[in-house]
Amino acid sequence: MLRLAAVAAGYAAGQVSDGLGPVEAQVAVRQAAQTLIEVVLELRELVPVEPGEVRAAAAEMAGLGIPRREIARRLGITESTARKYLRPRSPGR
Repeated sequence: MLRLAAVAAGYAAGQVSDGLGPVEAQVAVRQAAQTLIEVVLELRELVPVEPGEVRAAAAEMAGLGIPRREIARRLGITESTARKYLRPRSPGR
């Protein structure tokens, strides 16, 4: 599974560095990203994830400007859970 991820990332990097035009480079990167998403979804089923890790991933994605609905979809959580994770935490927590 991880080998597939490495191959997809390497392929996209090779394509982009070979002087592709902007549109072709974007297609190559999107294809690699889709493959990586599929790998993550498969791995998520195999490896349990702690809630704190999901919260941290949600915060990181939000920092990249990814919409809450998409964050929820990618992390396999409800949108209300994503909203809860992205709320500022009070100091005692």
